[in-house]
Amino acid sequence: MAFIGPDAVIQQVTNSPTTLASYNSSNSNFVEINSNYRVSITPKRSDSDILLTYTVSLNQQGNNNSIQNYKFQVSDNGGSTWSDFNLGTTSGSRTRCHGSFRCCGYDGNDADPITLRAVHENVGGTGTRIYRLVWRFADGACNLHFNLSSSNGTTWPWTAPTFFTATEIGQS
Repeated sequence: MAFIGPDAVIQQVTNSPTTLASYNSSNSNFVEINSNYRVSITPKRSDSDILLTYTVSLNQQGNNNSIQNYKFQVSDNGGSTWSDFNLGTTSGSRTRCHGSFRCCGYDGNDADPITLRAVHENVGGTGTRIYRLVWRFADGACNLHFNLSSSNGTTWPWTAPTFFTATEIGQS
């Protein structure tokens, strides 16, 4: 048996759906855009960390330069309930999340390729974990297109997959 020390990659799972989705951000609650964008992993060690990497191309239509918050969530019961983990520190009335960004510009062909990351530290068991990303849109007046441009044609419109990777990193 090979020795695998701390900080070694134990396994990696990637989901790369080509599902096209659009969302009208008329409310400011955190929402999941599409359940096809989830990734599942079954940790081999109970004290492992799970590094999450989510890459998607977005096209924003409407409110120019909309601010978005995002957070990863985990389910250990097949998706029946979801929990937050390792969010930012509580500070006043600020939204606790894993990160925030602003899309740049608007044109029906603009692509904002983004990569979002988080770590679920010490997962605490070896049962299957399902991870998802939920979004909150600050301005409430934007159509956001995931994996496609809002315009259609043959010159500059595009489609692209999402990549959601869970990497188990051993801690012992």
